[in-house]
Amino acid sequence: MKLVGFQKKRFEGTSARTLRHLGSPDAYSIQLLVFFVYTLVVISFLTDSILLQSFNPLWILVSGAGFLPPITIGFAYKLLFLNRATLKSRPIWNLVVAGLAGSARNLSVGLFAMWAGLDNSQLWLFRFFGGMVVGLAIYIIWSLSQGATTEYTSSLRKYSALQSELAVTREEMPELLSEVNEKLQQRAQISVLPQLDAIASVLGENRSGEVALGQLRSTMANEIRPLMDEIAAEAPRPFKERNIEQLRKVRTTLPSRYKLYESISIVGAAFTQSIGFGFWLTFFFAGKGLIITGLEITIYGVSLWAFKQLIPKEREFKKIRATILTILMGAAASILTVVYLATIETTPLIYWVLTGISIFSGILAPVILAHTRARIKRQQEIETKISRELNSLAKENSIFAQRVWVFRKRWLLLLHGTVQSALTAAISRLQSAEEIDEVTVQQVKQDLRRAEAAINSSSTERLNFDQAMQEIKAVWNGICNVEVEVSQRAQRALLRNGDAAFCVNEIAKEAISNAVRHGSAKNATIEIDRVEDDLIHVQVVNDGILAKIQERQGIGSSMLDEICLNWSLTNKAKRVYLTAELPIQL
Repeated sequence: MKLVGFQKKRFEGTSARTLRHLGSPDAYSIQLLVFFVYTLVVISFLTDSILLQSFNPLWILVSGAGFLPPITIGFAYKLLFLNRATLKSRPIWNLVVAGLAGSARNLSVGLFAMWAGLDNSQLWLFRFFGGMVVGLAIYIIWSLSQGATTEYTSSLRKYSALQSELAVTREEMPELLSEVNEKLQQRAQISVLPQLDAIASVLGENRSGEVALGQLRSTMANEIRPLMDEIAAEAPRPFKERNIEQLRKVRTTLPSRYKLYESISIVGAAFTQSIGFGFWLTFFFAGKGLIITGLEITIYGVSLWAFKQLIPKEREFKKIRATILTILMGAAASILTVVYLATIETTPLIYWVLTGISIFSGILAPVILAHTRARIKRQQEIETKISRELNSLAKENSIFAQRVWVFRKRWLLLLHGTVQSALTAAISRLQSAEEIDEVTVQQVKQDLRRAEAAINSSSTERLNFDQAMQEIKAVWNGICNVEVEVSQRAQRALLRNGDAAFCVNEIAKEAISNAVRHGSAKNATIEIDRVEDDLIHVQVVNDGILAKIQERQGIGSSMLDEICLNWSLTNKAKRVYLTAELPIQL
């Protein structure tokens, strides 16, 4: 039975996860705006005030006004496109808008600075591309961190919802099953019993055979058969997932403790630092700047790696202490790059600008990436729990479906067999009788009482599983040689659970019938095993004509969809394999 709600999620590779984070519509948020403003305020102070040696208070106004164009671009993109489009990943569009926002910020600062008389350098091309690089760097860093945060929140919501759902499922199942059986019986009683009473009354009052015969035929055509069709068409109501909107307030936080050694990403931190830092080195030193960038990043990466080795690999740190240690390691590694910068011939102003950028990015990168890794690890742990809970919920659904299906099937057999045969016998007696004498009346009334007793019965007769398997072999004797192999573990479980035994028997009957009718099979083997404590494995192998796997729509496949956890029909080595798994409640 297919699980209603969440589908089992496969863990993705790093590149697939990264692209999904970059393209997430949730990345454009108020938190991104705050991070964007905070980062660019620091960079503006380093590159405008310190580099130009201009500490005029007007820079505050110029810097603030420079945020209007990028904020407008971001809000327009969010409101006019992301909020109206389908929720799918758009990494290219998100990166383009981030680059444009960064360029718009840098160009607007240049225009306002020129207007205020603070800077007349007019390096528009540099401002355009420099702003684009910075905008992309800020967005990439944020989206990777925010992507993990968003998925972590989603995992928490799913896990909370599933825990609640499983508890309700187990609590409500007995009541719901009883309700299903009672409704089936009530419908049969309401539809058929008044008709039977009316027929008995007609026979008792005036012995009118024609009237009774007409009422019997009408009951068969208008009550019994429509009721059978209605029961056959119904599907069990699976347990739906609850509305998780109420869980929107689940707070996304770092795990209270995590392994710091596993969370420090050397390559990621070095790459993140190189995006902005390398741009400024290339700008100040041209081609030589690329070589300096390579050496700087090597020094930073090796230093950060060396500091990382001082951390116990298996020790978990409290999140505050882990964050402080990450900051200290990032600062120490950055200071070593600053020491190297001091050996390069440059002006004091450029040196201090590069120093500030190096320390700022050298601390920011490992902290954000460490938090991201810790969240992703915690998210994966939660997703593993969710996967187990999903499997458990799927089994609960399947067991519920089995039992409802058994109720329906037994009522169909009862209506089709006992009730319909009793009424058919009554019709035959009335049709064949030359006159309606007392003997005929009593015989017809006895048929009616038999039908009434069947409708009022509980319809819970247990199946003799061993006998049922022998009956399958006997039915096809001389047509198809059927072998049955049942493991002891499976046999013990099926003896304890009559509903599961009933389902397995129906699967076996359907499989053999299809193998003979559609595949002209001459030999078939039914193998039944309990591979897990709560899982029955059924495999029916036959030597008939190979099955058309794509043609799965029919009564048999509908039954399998309804009562099985999963099933498949395959061809292998000139054999047809029907494999099904049913959860069993012991």
